[in-house]
Amino acid sequence: MKTDEKPTFTVQVDDNFHFMDEDERWTAGTYGSLREALDKCLQMVRQDLLQGYRTDMTATDLYESYTMMSNDPFITGPMQTVFSAWKYAEELAEFLAGQKEDAVAAAEESFRAGWLAGF
Repeated sequence: MKTDEKPTFTVQVDDNFHFMDEDERWTAGTYGSLREALDKCLQMVRQDLLQGYRTDMTATDLYESYTMMSNDPFITGPMQTVFSAWKYAEELAEFLAGQKEDAVAAAEESFRAGWLAGF
């Protein structure tokens, strides 16, 4: 990469239904900052969880449903990033089960702050 080129971060997506099958991988977008790529990953996980959520579900049920059937986004780029969609889904499922909708924003902000602190 030339010194005047801006680094890019790509969000790749695996399909939890086709676990470990790289032929099912697709690209969700390329971003100019790590924060933008992280925002895309968080949005995708949140959308999948909210689509699968029913009011009678436990956090464990919601999380297990996510890990079996949803998108598993991750970030590639000029530095190693260790974003775990499964870890975020597990934390968010805890907030969704029996919590108010505004808890989603609190969970996301908490996760983002902790994750970005490592960079």
